[in-house]
Amino acid sequence: MIEEEMEGILAELQSLYQKRKEFDVRYIEREEEGEVAAVDGGSSILWSNGVKNIGIVRYGFVIYDKYKIKDYFVENRAVLTENIDSLRIAYEMEMLKKASEHCDVVLYDGALITSYKEIKEDIKNLESSIAGVSKKTQVNLLEPGIPDTMVIKNPGKWYYKVNIELKKYERVVIGDVYIARLHEKGRTFRVDVVNADEDIFPKLAYFSKNPLCFGYPYPLLEAHRLACMDDKKEAFKNILRKIMFEKDLKNEYFDGVMHEDKISGDFHTSIDKII
Repeated sequence: MIEEEMEGILAELQSLYQKRKEFDVRYIEREEEGEVAAVDGGSSILWSNGVKNIGIVRYGFVIYDKYKIKDYFVENRAVLTENIDSLRIAYEMEMLKKASEHCDVVLYDGALITSYKEIKEDIKNLESSIAGVSKKTQVNLLEPGIPDTMVIKNPGKWYYKVNIELKKYERVVIGDVYIARLHEKGRTFRVDVVNADEDIFPKLAYFSKNPLCFGYPYPLLEAHRLACMDDKKEAFKNILRKIMFEKDLKNEYFDGVMHEDKISGDFHTSIDKII
């Protein structure tokens, strides 16, 4: 029964992907070197009681001149919060502002979306051009059921502007939305552009030819490396444990310490171990 259901599901999915085709895209005929800044952030929850979370938010930016780092900034912040992701995004938006003071073009890891009017206005009022590059997207206006990044079959380097007017995404999108292939051997990405026209794509193409990540702007890879929490979580957890033990919160620490994104003291985790 399950096999038959899965076969039906895959047949439906296959029929969707057979609708992929070539579009009337704009091809990127040149490259433009220069300076760009790249912004990213990371976060990690160290302890949680199910309502309040103690975590670390790390955020910063790098500035590249051609393919060399010219400058960088990074900061860690310990937080007590109910939603660490919203805090991380808020700090990333602050980094966009800070990076724009140093560079005319700023890259951001992710889509430029927000439902907060004040954030939209802050970004639009920056003097720098902003480009948000998304590895995944839920926008599916070109062919319903398929992410727009997976619809266009054109070879080469190109970009295609998606018309989001009067659509459900318009309320949260800050700038213009494009689907772009920045290197002929690379993947297709969603690129949100604010305070710039299509002349930004030759510069994106220039920074997307590093063989480590064909098609993805290399400065964003460096910014991700700067902000990534994967190799730092245990060090911060040790600091938290030391302080909680000193504050006579040993039992509370073990009840709420995070292990592989689960609360170690959660009873559901204990049941899973018994089963």
